[in-house]
Amino acid sequence: MRFRILCIALSIMIGVLFAMPITYANEIDNPNRRLTIAGDKSFPPYEYVDDEGEYRGFNVDLMRALSIEMGIEFRLLPMDWVEAYQALENGSIDAIQGISFEGSREGVFEFSTPYLKNSITTFVRSDNTYAVHLTDLKGKRVGVQRSDRAAYILAEIGEIELVFFSDLNQAMVKLIKNDIDAVVGDRLSGMYTIQKYRLQDRIKIIGDEYEASDYGMAVRKGNQELITLLNTGLESLKASGTYDKIYEKWFGKEVVAISDSFKYAFYILVGIAGVFSTVLIFIYSWNQRLKSEVEQRTSELKSAQRVLRESDQFKRQVMEHMGNGLMTFDQDLVLTSFNQDAAALLCKDGMCGGGEMTIGVALEDLFLEKYFDLNKIKQSAQAGISYSLLESTFNSKGRDVVLSYTLSPLLSEESGHLGCVLTFRNITEITTLRAKVAQQDKFEALGRMLSGVAHEIRNPLMAIKTYLDLLPTKYDSPAFREKIVDQVPSEISRLNQLLTELLDYSKSKNVQPQRFRISELISHIVSIVSPEFEKRQIQLDLRLRENDCIYADRSHLKQIMFNLLLNGMEAIDTHGVITIESSSENSLVKVVVSDTGPGIPESIQNSIFEPFFSTKEKGTGLGLALVYQYVRENDGQIDVNSQPGQGTAFIMTFPACRNEGL
Repeated sequence: MRFRILCIALSIMIGVLFAMPITYANEIDNPNRRLTIAGDKSFPPYEYVDDEGEYRGFNVDLMRALSIEMGIEFRLLPMDWVEAYQALENGSIDAIQGISFEGSREGVFEFSTPYLKNSITTFVRSDNTYAVHLTDLKGKRVGVQRSDRAAYILAEIGEIELVFFSDLNQAMVKLIKNDIDAVVGDRLSGMYTIQKYRLQDRIKIIGDEYEASDYGMAVRKGNQELITLLNTGLESLKASGTYDKIYEKWFGKEVVAISDSFKYAFYILVGIAGVFSTVLIFIYSWNQRLKSEVEQRTSELKSAQRVLRESDQFKRQVMEHMGNGLMTFDQDLVLTSFNQDAAALLCKDGMCGGGEMTIGVALEDLFLEKYFDLNKIKQSAQAGISYSLLESTFNSKGRDVVLSYTLSPLLSEESGHLGCVLTFRNITEITTLRAKVAQQDKFEALGRMLSGVAHEIRNPLMAIKTYLDLLPTKYDSPAFREKIVDQVPSEISRLNQLLTELLDYSKSKNVQPQRFRISELISHIVSIVSPEFEKRQIQLDLRLRENDCIYADRSHLKQIMFNLLLNGMEAIDTHGVITIESSSENSLVKVVVSDTGPGIPESIQNSIFEPFFSTKEKGTGLGLALVYQYVRENDGQIDVNSQPGQGTAFIMTFPACRNEGL
């Protein structure tokens, strides 16, 4: 009686949960968090609009639960099936909530992980003893639903009188009244009718299932991001048991086919007989060997315990003398182990915030937020994410202390993910030394830059000074005056260009990131440089993906590409190929600019991004330095790959557009 009351209460709670309405057309504060999903308005029990105008059914309840699980609002639209199909094809909706995975549809839609299996099966009265397969229905009156593929299956068998009904509800009523001998139709719809009208004791399933097909959600072809999100939500619903509750609400518990019942009973009886026979055969010999085996096992157990103790002692020695602090947490964020280095680093002089370092204490009670990013600890312990070379700085007794720490998932071959391990050490002295080295490097770089500036400025000034020295003696020479007019302005322009590039390199940059497609930017740049490339007979090979979107300063990226293209053009001179290609991976966009020039010697590759370093006779050495600076200011990375005689490739990565693309 208590169990029955509990089941009724649970059913009421589930009904309240899935009766919560989902707004069909109300205004949404955040339209990016809403999906429009369509379904058939007349296909019970999967989806239908009832007499009161409410959209109900198995698929509707499943979508409501999926909306809550994903944290995204679903806008459900009941439509004619053909309209829903066409709406998904033309992109006016995001998904169809229920569809059979037929072969003709695979080229049009992406399908979710199937959550149902549609099939045709046979329903008869419980007192039926003659029918086991469809062929046993020859000469009988069989009910089918209009336009159902079951009619074609029975027609192929022949000699069966078909009685058509608008739905399976009417057919089941006729079956109970003995007006027909059987009903052949959709298995889940039939189970729903049996559950709804409580016919479990009066109707049973016989024989095999026919024309089984997967059934689930569908989105437009190529929308892998959405199908991945939906699959994740469906897996969560199944893991939590919510899916099973919705299934039983609409279809009830499985009505096992009579032939399967016999088969299962036979297997059980055979298994019991086999086990019983085995026990009888071996019980005598087992009793005789029991004593010797117990002694042997006891000896092995003692040996294993000794090895285990030695292994535990060894591991403890390693933990205590590794020179780093070590702590482990389980998936519930409870401290499961630590070494003395951890206690010494964090708890001496009250550095752990007054909390005692004790196994079994929760993470939030250890007061570690001052020293570590607790969110990253949670992500590593619960989601298995690794983090390396993290740093944190805090003040202790009036001086800054720097910790370096690493988070790694803790795994077990038997039970999988157990939690995470946190290792850390005090790198305050290393950080101080690193700062001194960096300061020294800055001074050395400044010296090299000043030397380069002096060298580059001295050349045009020496040319101008030479002409000025010769001016008193050669002023009357027309050829001399012509050279002055030609070369002195040229040297002044060269000097002005040098100062302009130096100012561009040294002045503070105001980075203004925006979203743009790299293909559009490069197409614009190519249209500008194409005449010069054609003149030099240099081919441009563009291998750009249309939807690769970068989040960076557009003007900086434009200057970067100009400098790299001009650098490649000057390296090739004539008759060559420059290739530009892009790709996306892990929220980054990679752009590669390669040329078929002579390549860069390995001995100078580490210097090409330094200011005023150039192998060209009239180069300023600021082009690649400016490229490097702009890449880093836009949170990017740049590397060079070059072999003498095989060309040069500059590989850059930039942040991809956040959230959705353009």
